[in-house]
Amino acid sequence: MAVKDPPPRCPECGQSLAAAPDSFRTLALENQQLRQQIAELRKEVLYWNAGGFVSSEIAKSFHRRDCKWAEAINPSYMIEYESHEEAVRAGKKPCKTCRS
Repeated sequence: MAVKDPPPRCPECGQSLAAAPDSFRTLALENQQLRQQIAELRKEVLYWNAGGFVSSEIAKSFHRRDCKWAEAINPSYMIEYESHEEAVRAGKKPCKTCRS
């Protein structure tokens, strides 16, 4: 019968590291899930700040360029915004139709 080596121990606290492989798998899975969430959030940030937002000087809301209400804006009164955030800072509210 072969003699088993004792499980490795932490050099600082002396705690057994026998469950370490399971912990690594758990951490790897959590890491993968977090990376997926980050990728989804990046897509969302790009969506909201993709540019192409317009409004009228007198309107309270702003729209994406392809919104049907953006097409109705008189070009002489049109204001362009580079990002969703810029339009909101200007005091405009997002359009409920194009979900800008």
